[in-house]
Amino acid sequence: GAQFPQFSIRDMVRAEYELVTRHLGLSHLYAVAGISMGGMQALEWLFTYPTMMDKVVSIVGTPDQSAPDRFLWGTQLAVLERGKYSTNAMKTVGALHEMHLTSPEYYYAKHPTEQEFKKYLQAKEAEYVKNNNPYNWASQLRAMLGHDVFRGRDRAQAIRDSKARALVIVALQDHMVNPLSALQLARDLNAEVLELTGNCGHLANGCEADKIKAKARTFMAQDVD
Repeated sequence: GAQFPQFSIRDMVRAEYELVTRHLGLSHLYAVAGISMGGMQALEWLFTYPTMMDKVVSIVGTPDQSAPDRFLWGTQLAVLERGKYSTNAMKTVGALHEMHLTSPEYYYAKHPTEQEFKKYLQAKEAEYVKNNNPYNWASQLRAMLGHDVFRGRDRAQAIRDSKARALVIVALQDHMVNPLSALQLARDLNAEVLELTGNCGHLANGCEADKIKAKARTFMAQDVD
């Protein structure tokens, strides 16, 4: 609940590192990969533990939050806090989240009338209330709002120190996690890039899964320098 301590994306990665090294007894990983918040964590791994793995795959993740991302996460958090973490607050957050998961083009094709879209959104609101604890959701929002892989680090030096080869996969119509920061980082790292161009937005990892699988197989099969 409200008493749970605040944590960051970097804290998540540190916990994962403890699990991998202390509890699983692994000293090195072939690859670290993740989708969305997991993609954020994958990029955090790249700079927090730069020699721990050979490869990193970030899918619709980001090294930091753009202004539109921060506005979305901050609005959701404000709704929960002002609504005292109530069911109605979670419903509103669910609607906001759902509307940014894909794109206007996608929704227009799937639910072209206002009545159809409203019915769809109401069903989704009920799902968010049933499946999510508002305090948990708020904690994750705060973690994303503070996310920046270069926080407390010199960007140029951190990039030079990174050892793993990276594959950065972005969705160009992503309305939830802006792809531009990830694309800039990919250029700085000379990383491989896959741009997903469909109208599924942040859900492109499902809609364009075949493209991701093909690229990931090729990337994973490449020899490590």
